[in-house]
Formats: sequence, C-alpha cells, structure tokens
Amino acid sequence: MRVVADFDPSTPSIARVYDYINGGKDNFAADRELAQRLIDIFPPITVTATENKRFLDLAVGWAAGRRGRGSGSSSTSAAGCPRRQERMSRRAPSRRTRGWRTWTSTRSC
Repeated sequence: MRVVADFDPSTPSIARVYDYINGGKDNFAADRELAQRLIDIFPPITVTATENKRFLDLAVGWAAGRRGRGSGSSSTSAAGCPRRQERMSRRAPSRRTRGWRTWTSTRSC
C-alpha cells in the first residue's frame, strides 16, 4: 500500500463531498461540513449529484453492453477505475472486464 505524505483529513475534497451528498460513507468531517454549506447555499445540489451518479451508472452500463462490438474505444470506458469496472461487470456479467494494468488510457476515476 502506498502512503500519501500530504494527506490531511481536515482539508475537504470535492470527491468525498460528492460521496457524502450521494449517501456514501467514505468522507470526513471537513467534507461533510463543506457539503452541508453547499446544500445550504444551493439545495438542489442533492438532486443534481444524485442524477449525475445515476447518469454515470447508466452510461457505464451502456458502454459495458457495447464493448466487444467494434464501436467506440475500449481504452476509455473503465480506465484505471476499480469502481467503474465493478459497475461494468454488474451490468454485463457475461463480459469480462480487463484488469486496470491492461488499459492504455491514463484517465482517472
């Protein structure tokens, strides 16, 4: 396991704020505080984040179904993202997802 030297849980991360707004458990107090401030400023952000996550799940499901049919680039659908690969395998269990080391793209989650 690689240790991140500059990690500070008292500094909010927008990814963890997004996780909190979507009901996730991978966040810290600073993330929850910022999320609550954002919700206070713009209450529809909860709906926006939820719909965004739903769209991502649908898009990944669609891409998983299209993989192997000769359309699109297979190097961009799950590049280096274990969560996205997990969603893809749930959507299309008959199709195998390649390990993250075989992907040519360097896009992040």
